[in-house]
Amino acid sequence: MDPSVTYVEPELSRNHFVIREYSIAIAQILPFLIFL
Repeated sequence: MDPSVTYVEPELSRNHFVIREYSIAIAQILPFLIFL
């Protein structure tokens, strides 16, 4: 096993999780911004 692969893997999954959290928050806020 390449140690760099095992190191990069959690970083990518964490970034994907953060992006998903942001997209969920934006999807909840966006209708309010449109109706204002």
